[in-house]
Amino acid sequence: MNVVVVGGGSESIKRYAKVMLRRVNWAEAVKDEEEVDDDVNNDKPANKCVLVWQGSVARPSFNRYSVHECMTEAAARKIFADAGVAHYWDLEVNFADDET
Repeated sequence: MNVVVVGGGSESIKRYAKVMLRRVNWAEAVKDEEEVDDDVNNDKPANKCVLVWQGSVARPSFNRYSVHECMTEAAARKIFADAGVAHYWDLEVNFADDET
């Protein structure tokens, strides 16, 4: 699972959401990887991007661009907790996609 938190002006967020949700073909990206790796498990769920939450906040929680690779849920939650937004991780973990 990957979590992307985006901050900025309304127009730039709108354009970024359009790229992530409409333009990028996430299922096609997985197919390209499967062609390279022959012993792939076919029981994987569909690769897709969903919007979990969108809204305004009083103050930005992240001041600069950063990428974090976390091997455990606890490590990922700590990244958000350190920024004061542990509830972002809780939203993602508890999100139930209606299309599944």
